[in-house]
Formats: sequence, C-alpha cells, structure tokens
Amino acid sequence: LNTSQTGIHGDIQVRWDPPPTADVQKGWITLEYELQYKEVNETKWKELEPRLSTMVPLYSLKMGRDYEIRVRSRQRTSEKFGEFSEILYVSFSQTGIEFVHCAEEIEFPWFLVVIFGTCGLAVTVILILLSKQPRLKMLIFPPVPV
Repeated sequence: LNTSQTGIHGDIQVRWDPPPTADVQKGWITLEYELQYKEVNETKWKELEPRLSTMVPLYSLKMGRDYEIRVRSRQRTSEKFGEFSEILYVSFSQTGIEFVHCAEEIEFPWFLVVIFGTCGLAVTVILILLSKQPRLKMLIFPPVPV
C-alpha cells in the first residue's frame, strides 16, 4: 500500500494465481487477464485493459472507502472471457488496508420446502378423507348423469 502525501489516495498491487486447470507454466496456453474493480456502493465496474501479467497495480483509490475486485481470464486467441473469480473485498482505512476474502454463499430455502411440504400433505390427507366418506364424496363430487 502506497498512500499519497495528502493521505487522500492510495495505490495497491493486486496479485493472483492462474486457474489450476490451465497449464501456463509449460507454455501450452497463454492467458490474458481482465481485472475489474468498483466501490462497494457503486453499480458500474471499472475495467482495466486485458494483460498477460498476474499482477496489476491499482492507482488513486480513495482512502476510507471499501472496494470490490474481481478477475477473469481468456486464452489469448479467444474472444470470450471465462467466469469471474470470487470477489475480493478491500477496505481502506486511514491506518492501513484490510483484505476480506468472501465467497458468496447461497443458502437453500428450507422454509419453502416446509411450506410446500405441509400444503401437499394437507391436500393428500383431505383427499384420502373425502374418498373414504361416501356422503361427503357425493356432496362435493355430485354424480354426472350419463
């Protein structure tokens, strides 16, 4: 972390490893990386030009702000990028910098399973009771004349 003399802006160096499935060490594939970053409250990502290096400096980030950083790669000969990495949260404070690596977890909606399961069970019980009671069956499902 390098801070400006005024303490308003800071620079960081972001590094990452290539995807584990890509054999870039032996030179079979050459990958380009695109880094995107934004402040946590913003909606639009700022993109840096694709580059071959696995480290990128980010300049003039505002102190006292939180940033999100993500990276994606593509083969140099390809037009399309792969999926983005997990988001790296960077928090700038006046005393230093904090990195928070957070994987977005999706929780299974168990409450919906319970609600639909209960409704399904209730409908099944009602249908069984109605099929066993001939008078109720005749009342609810009148015979159709032929």
